[in-house]
Amino acid sequence: MSATCGICSVGPRKYKCPLCRLPYCSTVCYKVHKEVPCSAPAPAEPTEPSAPPTTVATTSSTGQPSTEEDEVPLLTNEQLAVLSMSANLKKALHDPATRSKITAVRPPFHHPSPTLVDRSLYMCWMQIDAHPDRLQELQKALTDPVFARFVYNMMDEVRA
Repeated sequence: MSATCGICSVGPRKYKCPLCRLPYCSTVCYKVHKEVPCSAPAPAEPTEPSAPPTTVATTSSTGQPSTEEDEVPLLTNEQLAVLSMSANLKKALHDPATRSKITAVRPPFHHPSPTLVDRSLYMCWMQIDAHPDRLQELQKALTDPVFARFVYNMMDEVRA
């Protein structure tokens, strides 16, 4: 079972938000997460044994990476299934305007994440993550209404 970032769902888990324990892979994802107020997680409800959640590593209360390896849920299998079956996201990936925005700049070849529907979306995330100023690159990408709509639709699907 592999765990990925709770913000971009691409990068490997590295850190957790000190307040809500949401995992993230980079400073960019942490800053994106902090744009929306979060709170401490509610007490965990028992989950079905057939649907184990993805897990992540921890951070300290200062927001710095921790070496301890306790695990918390990231996305449940149901949430991942919602994303993979989302008609809105699939439609957006087939839209020529969206595709042109997410395929405009390609970094050196990276193996695509199996959790993503489209390799070009993965490449866009990798371009942002590989940039020396990732926050600036993400903010630049989010100024495009097509890309921003796609990202926010994806976030809405997971929260639903």
